[in-house]
Amino acid sequence: MISTWLDRHIEEWIKPKLGHVPNINQMDWHINQWKKADILALQAVWKEGKRLAGERQILLAGRDVWLFEVLAQIEGFPTIFRPDISSNTCSHIKEDYTECYLLDTGFSRSVPRAMKIKNFGLVKYSPPPPLGYCS
Repeated sequence: MISTWLDRHIEEWIKPKLGHVPNINQMDWHINQWKKADILALQAVWKEGKRLAGERQILLAGRDVWLFEVLAQIEGFPTIFRPDISSNTCSHIKEDYTECYLLDTGFSRSVPRAMKIKNFGLVKYSPPPPLGYCS
């Protein structure tokens, strides 16, 4: 399942965008920069997004949520991944996604407002305040 999706993704998306398929052995991945807590947080957000979606299909809007699409494909979870949707393009989207659950990272709610989506979750990261900070 994942191999089929990945092969199709490489041929239909990666290759046309880059003009070639990168050699994975020659890439500088910076994987060591990912901490276990980062990966657990990503998985927790995805799990909560699925819970909040309930029976609704999840719309993943924008390029910044592509990791959730990877998790969805690994699980075989149905989503609609639209990397072309952003605050600049959402008012031009013709499809009706009002019955979907939108999972996005937008802070101003401009995408769900413009698309009239009432069921959504917005991922926001706030780093902890520096030590000694008082509000």
